[in-house]
Amino acid sequence: EKIDTNLMERNRWVAGLMTERLQSGTALEHDTGDAHVAHFISEQRPDVMIFLDDTDDFRQRTQLPFELYDYAHKKIPWGDGQFDQAMLITVLHHTDMIESMFDEINRTVKSGGQIILFENTYTEGDEREKQLNAAFDWYFNAVIHESPLPLPFNHLSTTEWERFIKRKGFAIIEKKMLGKHKAIPVEHVIYVLQKA
Repeated sequence: EKIDTNLMERNRWVAGLMTERLQSGTALEHDTGDAHVAHFISEQRPDVMIFLDDTDDFRQRTQLPFELYDYAHKKIPWGDGQFDQAMLITVLHHTDMIESMFDEINRTVKSGGQIILFENTYTEGDEREKQLNAAFDWYFNAVIHESPLPLPFNHLSTTEWERFIKRKGFAIIEKKMLGKHKAIPVEHVIYVLQKA
């Protein structure tokens, strides 16, 4: 019960971070999970129309537009340039195809739009921190939630995230180190990226 309470607090915390950074218009939250974050955002930002997708069917938990997609097909069910912005909330470290997943999100965002990337991270060269990310990811998803979520442990340091972002041709509009949260005690970082 305490874990669930802490996780809901974390969902509100993440939603607040997104709410502060989203622009009016359309937004995709890719791999939304249980849709709690999107729900909290929609309560605060009626000027943002949020669309959701996931590989699991959470349509019974949300009134927001939701589409299922097949992870194996590596393509999400949205049109080119359909959204003003997209949110990736601790998604990319759960895929073994970071490049193609990011490219798919990029495809759906309009030119000049933004991607808000929220990720677990660690300090470059700190193997203990990197292992803590992997251990907690496994415990949180495989043990506590018995989730079928892929666990390739593709956690990147902030240096590696920034090299990735640069390689993808995005400008970093904002970077903020967020520290740890009691529900997930690893370092977090948020980037606001602008598409050319």
